[in-house]
Amino acid sequence: MVGSLAKFANLETGYCAGMWLPVFQTTQLTASVTHSVAGLKFVVTNYMEPMKQPDHPFHRLVPNIFQNLEEVLDTSELLLAKLRPRIEGAAWDKSQCIADVFLEM
Repeated sequence: MVGSLAKFANLETGYCAGMWLPVFQTTQLTASVTHSVAGLKFVVTNYMEPMKQPDHPFHRLVPNIFQNLEEVLDTSELLLAKLRPRIEGAAWDKSQCIADVFLEM
């Protein structure tokens, strides 16, 4: 995916073409990632962490059940941290770009 995004954003010049999203769609993206992070945190806190305890009958299965959940959570939190400043207080116009956020990840 990064290769295909590279044609839209130049990290050196800050130029962005073809990846303009109206503020509504970008706000929806941010809201979606926010909800995903909340859901992932809920699963980690209420299911994964308790199951990691040695006295839990399925503690040995945690790596198989939750495989890369923590990595997905970390990546989602990073994406959210990079998107929020673009949305909050931004005077959105056609020069606003978010493709570079994905390229930097």
